[in-house]
Amino acid sequence: MDVGTTNMVSLLYGRTLSSLPVTTFRHTIRSNLILSLTISDLCTITPTTKHPTISLDVDKDGEYLLGGDKKGGIAIYDVAKKKEHGLNQYKAVCSTSSESEHSHSFSVNTVSWYPHDNGMFVSCSYDNHVKVWDTNTMVPVEDYSVGRVSHISMSPKKGKTSSLIACALSDNTVKLCDMTSGASTHVLRGHTGPASTVVWSKRNQYALFSCGKDGKIIAYDIRRATPAIHFFDHANRASSEKAHSGEVTSLTQSECGLYLISSSSDRQIRVWNTNSGQNTMTNFDPMPTCQVTTVTAALSTSACYPGILYLPLGSDISVYDSLTGTKLSELSGHFGRVTCVKFIKEQLQLVSCSHDGTILVWEPPPPDDAANSATVYVDTWSSDDDDCDMT
Repeated sequence: MDVGTTNMVSLLYGRTLSSLPVTTFRHTIRSNLILSLTISDLCTITPTTKHPTISLDVDKDGEYLLGGDKKGGIAIYDVAKKKEHGLNQYKAVCSTSSESEHSHSFSVNTVSWYPHDNGMFVSCSYDNHVKVWDTNTMVPVEDYSVGRVSHISMSPKKGKTSSLIACALSDNTVKLCDMTSGASTHVLRGHTGPASTVVWSKRNQYALFSCGKDGKIIAYDIRRATPAIHFFDHANRASSEKAHSGEVTSLTQSECGLYLISSSSDRQIRVWNTNSGQNTMTNFDPMPTCQVTTVTAALSTSACYPGILYLPLGSDISVYDSLTGTKLSELSGHFGRVTCVKFIKEQLQLVSCSHDGTILVWEPPPPDDAANSATVYVDTWSSDDDDCDMT
């Protein structure tokens, strides 16, 4: 009997004797599945054009995948329909090509589903436009000209901010566009270099975070006249405004919204507590090479906390334990620079896109193969509390 089978038998025996809490059992199983991700032999995604897909998003139910390509095209893939046997080839259910009059003129830097309804999504591009699309017709219903946009984000919480689109701009500002009024409502300042990523808080509908090429990470309260309320500092000093000594290349929020994880061209990865604004001082293994371009990283579901960080680095995806900072593995399969990864928690899958023109699906191996792999994670922390309670 091999190690993987032995550990599974031990887990089942523990549950039989009621000596192993159900939460611990569930977390351990999920974590081991997520840590065994490999390129799927059963699921493939066929891009609509030869132009590389560089941005992705998954709707709230994990059913539809949005993809924006390097020439302005956008496609939607149905990734929920999965056969029990045989190969699943996911093709676009609808798309708009780069030649369409409605498409962006340049690369689609971000695509984002409306958090509360997949009947609408938003896109942005270096062509200075942010577009709100009707999913059914694949036609923009709103078009904002706000300047050179690198990234957008929408509030996941219902309320007064659910109609706002936050835009990170190259003029060192963050702008808010209101889909209700069709106008730009706020200009948030604080960066001394181009803003690269914006993230709405999952805990407070009025809180927004941004990072930029100036090495800063800023927390905003959009209700205030001076909205920049906190500058994250790597040494937790009130007098400093530097989160990193180099450009911040990714900013990712945990599922519960309590933590932010950033990476930088200074080769450092840092975890920040959004309540206290403090660097948690998690000692991550340094990135092997300098990351010089902005990417979109992903965190696994908090149901298997400590969350697993998937960070694109060149043509590979580095996998880190976000609690200890330990580098666990690398996912290799692309032949070009990986720009975006998205985690689909409903199916325990990771989706990645790259400049090599492919979109890859990563998932745990089939049951027979999984049973033969050694367990690499044992849950020693969880209790019978709610899965998402990380506070």
